[in-house]
Amino acid sequence: MQKPVRHKKHQQVGDEESAGWHRTRSFSIETGTLQKLSIAADSKGTSINALVNALLGEYVEHDLEAESYGHISLSLRVFKDFLTELDERRVAAIAQKLGPTMGEERIIHRSLPMNFNTYVKIVRTLLCGHAKWATCKDSENGKTIMLWHKLGPKWSLFLSEYLKAALPEFVKGEPPRDIIKASEEYVSVKIMD
Repeated sequence: MQKPVRHKKHQQVGDEESAGWHRTRSFSIETGTLQKLSIAADSKGTSINALVNALLGEYVEHDLEAESYGHISLSLRVFKDFLTELDERRVAAIAQKLGPTMGEERIIHRSLPMNFNTYVKIVRTLLCGHAKWATCKDSENGKTIMLWHKLGPKWSLFLSEYLKAALPEFVKGEPPRDIIKASEEYVSVKIMD
């Protein structure tokens, strides 16, 4: 039987890992947790290994950062109750105030350039990915990102105003007009002509 390898804290990653290679690690997983992972993987049409990799990636890429920046989680019901109590004027004002800070921590932490590609990346990975503000889907022609949600017109208003307020931080000069549109169930962001 092979002895488990002990790794030092902050061990340097070899060139092969930084180039996208994988390393095999062994973990002991409780039976109940493994059963839940199996069910979740089946429902997503993926393997347990792929699911665990995605979950670990999510933790490393988002949750660790979220903890250090003081993020919290709210249940959907609590969030909807807050949103219901706000009038549309207040929803828009909050979005316009917060929009310019979109992805601020992530940009600083990763030294990302301030450009439209980073804007699109943050919409996809942060708002639709980690934060789960909406579900991103590309339009059939691939020229628009659709941010679908089930939180109603006030959330569409918030998202559209937030994205509009964030855009000037990423685009030098006057941002393109009509790049962001809202409906009751989604917000669209035009990513190419």
